[in-house]
Amino acid sequence: MIKIKKKSKKLLKQYLDINNFSHYTQLDLNQLIDNGFDIHKLQQIQLKSFFNEYKKRCKWDSLVFCGSGKNVKVLEKDTDLKHFSITSDYFRIAQTYKIGWYIEPK
Repeated sequence: MIKIKKKSKKLLKQYLDINNFSHYTQLDLNQLIDNGFDIHKLQQIQLKSFFNEYKKRCKWDSLVFCGSGKNVKVLEKDTDLKHFSITSDYFRIAQTYKIGWYIEPK
């Protein structure tokens, strides 16, 4: 079992590196695998990378989610993403990124 976990961590690290999901730690890799594969942890790593990349590329200082106006969320750093979860995904047509995610406040 230990051998399988080591190999799984190695493969996940390769996946993250190949796809430029650079905002993860060894602790993240351990949490992804140690108690069974955690898809929500993987999504949080991916979401953190997307957020940091867009923020850098678009020169944002923050991202604001207004909703109905009663539950406004302001994201200034990637640690603020812990207040959101990915609810579903969708295919995008004629856009650079072919898959998108819907996210909601927790």
